[in-house]
Amino acid sequence: MPERLVYSKNAETLLDWREGRTMSTGAQPGHLHPRPTERNGYRYFFYDKHHGRGGPEAAQSTPELSEEEEFGIFNQADGLALSDEHGNLYGIWLQTEPEREVRTLGTLRQQVAKFPAARGRPHWHGFPLGPLMKRTGLHPPERPIPPVAIQKMFDAQLLTRQERKRLLKGKHI
Repeated sequence: MPERLVYSKNAETLLDWREGRTMSTGAQPGHLHPRPTERNGYRYFFYDKHHGRGGPEAAQSTPELSEEEEFGIFNQADGLALSDEHGNLYGIWLQTEPEREVRTLGTLRQQVAKFPAARGRPHWHGFPLGPLMKRTGLHPPERPIPPVAIQKMFDAQLLTRQERKRLLKGKHI
């Protein structure tokens, strides 16, 4: 089992959850992936709030997406520099066999993940961004997927021309 940690946004530190330290305001429990990314050596933090233990305002990963697959999406986004002008990374869950398919990675059928730049923090995290397909009362805010990130996915041959066009229009693939 991975080490249980709490990431405190206020203190910008990782606290050991097993030692029972008090969480500061805004702290979220979770754990680190055991390996860094291949290109830049980034460490990845799995926030519990994005994995079935958050409220309706937090984007949730689908239970079908394993942690290893989620880290793989992040590692690929880092490796291919699928970023916007602010340094945030973006990725998709691409299945190639038996048929090519851009898989759904969020509970609201999101197909693109966002990994906010870790500015000043030791670790990165990610969440399903969009496009939102399923509407419910409370849900994470809808944010557009930056066209530059979509273009980089197309240039890396992760998206077809038609898929790129649909995402640019805010439509589900």
